[in-house]
Amino acid sequence: MTMDFYVNRLAVLSAAFLFASCYQSYPRIAVDEDAVDIPCTPRVTEARRITPGVFVLLDRSRSMDYPDYGLLYWEPACEAIEGVVEELQEDVAFGLGYFPDEACDAYEPNCCGMSEAAVPVRLANLGPIRASLDATYVDGGTPTAPSVTASLGSLTSYIDLGAAFIMLVTDGVPNCNDSLSHPGCVCTNPSGVCDNATQCLDDTRTYDALRAARDAGVLVYVVGLVGGSGTSWTEVMHAMADAGGTGEATLVSDPEDILPVMSELARHVTPCLFDVDRDFFEDDPDSVTFEVGGVTWSRDPARLAGWDLVAPDRIRFFGAPCDDILGSGIAWLDGTAPCI
Repeated sequence: MTMDFYVNRLAVLSAAFLFASCYQSYPRIAVDEDAVDIPCTPRVTEARRITPGVFVLLDRSRSMDYPDYGLLYWEPACEAIEGVVEELQEDVAFGLGYFPDEACDAYEPNCCGMSEAAVPVRLANLGPIRASLDATYVDGGTPTAPSVTASLGSLTSYIDLGAAFIMLVTDGVPNCNDSLSHPGCVCTNPSGVCDNATQCLDDTRTYDALRAARDAGVLVYVVGLVGGSGTSWTEVMHAMADAGGTGEATLVSDPEDILPVMSELARHVTPCLFDVDRDFFEDDPDSVTFEVGGVTWSRDPARLAGWDLVAPDRIRFFGAPCDDILGSGIAWLDGTAPCI
């Protein structure tokens, strides 16, 4: 055999020995796949804005404009409704109805409940609402119970959204129930004298109608104009609001305060609701943030400035982010959560 053969043979043996030495000195290490730092992409979901529907149910009984008893609420109430609709009509669908119904103005004691909306509920509704208010005047009694019931039909398409509301604006308490016992009833006439049963307090029937609205998914907020009656009917008005699912009535004594009070109430009641994917919030809702107008907002259970879950599939914004949402045209928002 040649010298080259032995040289090549020696090289092969040396390489094999070196490989074996390395293998023994540095055993193979198993890779733990769970320990690998895999890049994480935050999870994102979309929240869809809900348009609330608000039906303004306005008392047009004679006592809304009754100078003999110092009751001059009709014009300030109409101006307040116009102001609220003008401010929020791009965010809230407003409708309008009156009680008693104008169809019964020619008949005494005019106790017909509202039969249908004067203005159907829709967005950008200032023009029709203003025209209706300008053409309407006071007359008759206060048939609150049947009018609340009739209002529900105007909010049908908003009930399933959980965003249907009635704003009941009244200067007195319900009457117009001719089946009540008279005399001996609680009299609602400003003079203190009731000539017939239609002037008696119709509280039980009204509470039942308000509870039925609440149970159907429509909350009823009561704006009580109490300047003329003082505190005489405060308890009844609060009971009406409680039956409607909203706790207490918002009482106003000075006509000049009707607009700011109604505006604040409307902003509190209606805006900044969004539908969300409930599965996205099941793991850790506190970690989810939303960006509104370039500012990131976290969950705020105190409901002062931020968002909070108001249902498993619904969030609501409060405070500053809600102010930014109003009038912005925002229809969708992105929610972000860190990796799990």
